[in-house]
Amino acid sequence: MEEKTRHEVLKSIYEQHWLHARHVENERLWFTNIYILIVGVLLAYTFGKSETSFWSWSILAIIFILSLAGFFMCHSLRIPFVYHTKMADAIQIKQWDLPYNYGWYDPPKLIHFHAVFSWLYIVMSSFSVSFILHDLAYDWSWYRWWIALVAFLVCVGILYGYFYKFIFEEKEKETRKKLDELLWASASGEKSSS
Repeated sequence: MEEKTRHEVLKSIYEQHWLHARHVENERLWFTNIYILIVGVLLAYTFGKSETSFWSWSILAIIFILSLAGFFMCHSLRIPFVYHTKMADAIQIKQWDLPYNYGWYDPPKLIHFHAVFSWLYIVMSSFSVSFILHDLAYDWSWYRWWIALVAFLVCVGILYGYFYKFIFEEKEKETRKKLDELLWASASGEKSSS
């Protein structure tokens, strides 16, 4: 293949990977926008109803289901995002003869942007569970807030500790490692044994 043709093909592939990564980001942002709109409408409706208790069961159940869907959606979109950004980085490194670790350096941050989305859904689902249990403990008036607090902490522990840290972060690390091995083998001219 001619050098000019090869350059154009690589440029096109590079652009497609970045467009796919941007598309994944936009999907997450649009889902979050719709989620906030729906939750806002549900809470406004609940605040507006004066004849029932503040936290009605159906509203809390809907918020909980939407929060769980958002939490899992966030992580199902994370792997394609990592894949497309890594592939775009690999093309950029190979095309412009940049150092191998150019695209892989991730400076230390207090919190990563994708974690903000996860925490939004974790907190909202935990609040909805804690208020459902708070309403269940109607006869136990002085235990109600303790039950709500324990439910909140248990829900945060399950979603963050088990799903986020144990399952999702491990899957992302595994994906990054596989891509690094594949791209390093490609960059060094070795054949990949995948």
